Amino acid sequence: MKEKELKILDINPLVLIPQLEALGAQKTFAGKITDQYYDFPQKELKEKGWSLRIRTINGNEHQLCFKEKIKDKKVKIRKEYEIDLLSPKQGELFINSFGLFPCFFKEKMRLSYMIDDVKFDMDFYDGLKPMLEIEAPKKKQIFQWIEKLGLEDHVTSKKGARALFKHYA
Repeated sequence: MKEKELKILDINPLVLIPQLEALGAQKTFAGKITDQYYDFPQKELKEKGWSLRIRTINGNEHQLCFKEKIKDKKVKIRKEYEIDLLSPKQGELFINSFGLFPCFFKEKMRLSYMIDDVKFDMDFYDGLKPMLEIEAPKKKQIFQWIEKLGLEDHVTSKKGARALFKHYA
């Protein structure tokens, strides 16, 4: 699957949630997400624009996810492959057998909404202002929703959380 997304920084959830609901958005998720990323000692995955993580959702769902970056000037596009795991340990044993090691950990609270085939994820990290990630099948849909929600004046980013932590540090 290809994901196309863009982050809108410094959002106000108290304004955005009623806007989304008024436009017909349905809440699809609310909870805690933890991500443990892995790489080789020389950071070969990062250098290629790849990422490998184990995600835990609300403490009881686990996924192994590999993402491959596709260059684009306007939005973040990645090929994404996910496999459900019985436990994080199952994924760690598999990953460790290839010589990969844990390199980055993040934890966030997420509130997700959907309108048709467009996903809106509000992410809340300690130390960062809330952000909105809009994911859509087509790039133009992302920009249409930014305009519809009145977020054109907000800073947008194609960067991942690791880069945003560095940016705000």
